[in-house]
Amino acid sequence: MIPKPASSLLVGMMVGVGIILLYGFDPLTSKFYPPCIFYRLTHWYCPGCGTGRALHALLHLQWKQAFSYNPILFPMLIFLGWDKIRSYYQLSGKWYLLPQKWQPYREWILVGVVMLYWIARNIPLYPFSCLSPK
Repeated sequence: MIPKPASSLLVGMMVGVGIILLYGFDPLTSKFYPPCIFYRLTHWYCPGCGTGRALHALLHLQWKQAFSYNPILFPMLIFLGWDKIRSYYQLSGKWYLLPQKWQPYREWILVGVVMLYWIARNIPLYPFSCLSPK
């Protein structure tokens, strides 16, 4: 079993390598990025379709392009950052970013939002068609 500091360092290094690869190699032109299996089987977009391209555009500060690839990426990054900060402060017992009554439901709210997004981005009518990766 890897000690916690060593595993955190390992995860940090893997994220760093991922960021370097995403910055240097465009998912549109590079062949080593895996295709979306769900899209390949169903021809429907999953919630993650376009995320690699969106992160590549975001690393190159192309905000509008990143948003057009996967609009839910921005709120998800904010939520994940918020959740990370909240968990650090919650462990210390000093601060809660969400009211205590919402704590048990936040994961279910997140799952519900992602599921609604998944359904909406596959509806072939305007304005839902704007959610599909371009």
